[in-house]
Amino acid sequence: MRKLILSTLSTFALLIYPLSLSAQNSFSVSLDADGAAGDQAVTSVNASADQVVAIQIFGNNIQNANGLAVRFEYDATQVVYEGFEAGNVFPNAQALPEQGTNPTFVEIGIVSFGGQATANSGLLGTIRFRTMETFSSTEIRLVRAELGRGGQFESVTLDVGIALQGAPTPTNFSLSLDADSASGDQAVTFANVSTDETVTIQIFGKDIRNANGISVRFEYDADQVTYGGFDAGDMLPNAQSLIEQGTNPTFIQIGIVSFGGQATANSGLLGTIRFRTMETFSSTAIQLVHAELGRGGQIEALTLSENAIPIEFTIVLVKAQPVLDIEKTKIDFGTIDVGKIAQQTFTIKNTGTGPLEITGIESDVSGLTFDPVMFTLSPDSSRTVTVTFSNATEGEFSGSINILSNDPDRAKHTLSISGIVQPLSVEAKSDFNRDGTIDFADFLLLVSAFGSSESKYDIDGNGTVDFTDFLMFVQVFGKTVNG
Repeated sequence: MRKLILSTLSTFALLIYPLSLSAQNSFSVSLDADGAAGDQAVTSVNASADQVVAIQIFGNNIQNANGLAVRFEYDATQVVYEGFEAGNVFPNAQALPEQGTNPTFVEIGIVSFGGQATANSGLLGTIRFRTMETFSSTEIRLVRAELGRGGQFESVTLDVGIALQGAPTPTNFSLSLDADSASGDQAVTFANVSTDETVTIQIFGKDIRNANGISVRFEYDADQVTYGGFDAGDMLPNAQSLIEQGTNPTFIQIGIVSFGGQATANSGLLGTIRFRTMETFSSTAIQLVHAELGRGGQIEALTLSENAIPIEFTIVLVKAQPVLDIEKTKIDFGTIDVGKIAQQTFTIKNTGTGPLEITGIESDVSGLTFDPVMFTLSPDSSRTVTVTFSNATEGEFSGSINILSNDPDRAKHTLSISGIVQPLSVEAKSDFNRDGTIDFADFLLLVSAFGSSESKYDIDGNGTVDFTDFLMFVQVFGKTVNG
């Protein structure tokens, strides 16, 4: 048959290529027993009896080829040839398989009826073998490949194999819990949660190959959480869930039954169980206390509730709490000129695990304003508050600032505040137009107010704009006002 295949390839090649076409670079072939897209170069897999093993055949340096022949040899007491599908490298490819013995082999010719390969590498095809009831372990070997290209045939002798290892004898299975809903088992067994929040617990199994069912029992405090549902994982084919709820103590029993065969992988996600915290929630533990696995007509039990339950089978839930934190304990404005506006700041941090709500900021000192006065901080975040003081009363002041929040341990946090409001200097009082310099313009304003009781021009503060004020003005005339 191979001669017929190669002859067919030659005929197509002569029609497509001129005789003067130069020789191509030697091609190469690789195998992959991982069915995912792309060549993962997996050449060893665990398999069970009566299981189909798919082997992908990848080619490199195959540009302009119009056909390929490959020969696999195998042990017929371990596996049997099941079929072949051509890949996407050859346009409109057709496959011509031939089986034989001594040794047992299958030779497959792939002929393109739509042109030549335009890509230089890719999937040539997928060949399938089924393990026998007598299967223990074996190797499927690719021993030769020939490529038709440019009216010539390139041949390469190979000894590339896919090793099939028999599934290990089942051992006692094990489980683990993960309260992190991300893919994979992060083994997170502690979580900060709020009231009326859904908690997702992933159940992972190990050493579960060939299982066709599993049952798990969780116990929980019904005053703290309530059962919210279950979703079967991808370990048991076409799995269906059977749910039973009970009390004394409150429990949920979940049976996962496969209606599509047995678990082919040895570990993975069995399912995801959900609980919702109650309004009365403070802290609690959800415990996996018993599990049973069905495999090979037998039940393997895993009892976890005897004596102390290992921590890996307990999910501890603690109520998320906000924590208000401020580095400052006191705000000191120092000395302020009367009539001047002064500002200070302080930063509020939330070092807790729940949202911190600032519901108000107030003070017993008049003339203080705050921005902002109400806001919410997520865990590990902070915000700066600006304190503005604009009181015109001279003298010392002191008091407190109260910060109101939902921190259960610090609903009202107090900062002390102090400062001194001093009278304006002669220079500051004499700069009537506030342009920063005591000049002729200020003199004209003083003259216009002379003899009146306008406080703005009453430098000595005796109630009348008089000659004393004029003398004080003359002493600072021409000076620059600081601030």
